[in-house]
Amino acid sequence: MYSCSQSVVYGSHGVCTIVDIEDKLIDHKTVQYYALEPLTQPGARYYIPVHNELAVSKMRLPLSAGKLREMLANANCDSSCWIDSDNARKNRYKELLMNCEPENMLITVRLLRQHRDAQLAIGRKFHVSDANFLKSAETLLTGEIAFVLGIDKTEAFKLI
Repeated sequence: MYSCSQSVVYGSHGVCTIVDIEDKLIDHKTVQYYALEPLTQPGARYYIPVHNELAVSKMRLPLSAGKLREMLANANCDSSCWIDSDNARKNRYKELLMNCEPENMLITVRLLRQHRDAQLAIGRKFHVSDANFLKSAETLLTGEIAFVLGIDKTEAFKLI
């Protein structure tokens, strides 16, 4: 169980603060919700049912500074990790964003950057779905890195 004022990473919404644990009356039943406010959107709220295991499973504590530094130092992938099928790659992207798997996301971001650079070097375009995932993943990773290490997003982006 999480508590008020605790910071969590919630799926593709990034780092959020639990601002309240509220009871809401839904269909004549009282349901308890975590009220999350994303750091990137002050004033916005996401309500996550406390007893909904699937929804709560998308919440996790931010990585520790030590774990984050270790991940940044060791998350490498060679071209053998590339998924050739566009559909399989898109499905993997959805899975990574939904589950907010930071280490696998970082590996994929680094691989996509290499792929983008290689495509551009031979005069080919970078696939739109790859570019969209890259942008979303970089935003999520940058937000968590900046939050955990207490640095600005520009510096966090450079660490990716």
